[in-house]
Amino acid sequence: MLLRSMTKHVRDQNWFAVFLDFLIVVVGILIAFQITNWNEARSDARRGHAYVDRLIIEIEKDLTNLQGLLAYYDAVNASAERTVELLSQPAPKPEKLIIHAYRATEYSNFKARRATWDEIVSSGNMELLPPVITENSLSGYYDYGDTGLKLQGRMLDSDYRKRVRRIIPHKIQHSIRRCGDKVPHDQDAPALSIDCDMDATESELVDIAALLKNDPELLRDLRYQFSILGVIRGDLQSLIDGNLYGKNLSLEELIQALKESRSDSGREAR
Repeated sequence: MLLRSMTKHVRDQNWFAVFLDFLIVVVGILIAFQITNWNEARSDARRGHAYVDRLIIEIEKDLTNLQGLLAYYDAVNASAERTVELLSQPAPKPEKLIIHAYRATEYSNFKARRATWDEIVSSGNMELLPPVITENSLSGYYDYGDTGLKLQGRMLDSDYRKRVRRIIPHKIQHSIRRCGDKVPHDQDAPALSIDCDMDATESELVDIAALLKNDPELLRDLRYQFSILGVIRGDLQSLIDGNLYGKNLSLEELIQALKESRSDSGREAR
């Protein structure tokens, strides 16, 4: 319709009408572009909000697991301390020495939930995220999560762990594992239990405890175990406190900042 009108105006040499027709076309194109850009901006905002919501859920779960894992390694360290005390006693209670010596070998790990982050990075959608994420180097958090996993793996290869688990028979280890390492419903990190009914006679427990107490290398290996535990516990606390990445926002502060950015962007959208 507009094309026929413009053709007629050109044929009639009605240049003012031609100008108006041309102006209508240009304005229509500009409006169409603006609507397209507006729709794309709203779509990007929705995707950004969805990313932030998912990141909040995943980081909150990470924080719960990190706190549980720190408590786990605190308990492992406490058992290591108790083992030193028991080894120094002339006649320690066999079951206590066995359980604490074994508990001091325990291992668990942390791996950050990074499905959302990897999706954002691989799709090139970093610009959809609020500044609080880039300012606090969230990539550093995920990078350290992988590094920390390797560090915690040192517990698996420690000489103390190997020595103790070579001495304690398999059926006793199975009994200790069966009554410990309970995973709470709200986290992935297990919780340790010291109270345990081991599947062994008193005579068997006495013999195993004697092997532990009389091993000349056990205490030396345990001393090095403390250094591994100290590094792991310190790094877990630093990861929770935000001291290993970004601008030192703790994970709790980062979660709160993400929630606030979500609220602010929601108000702006309205």
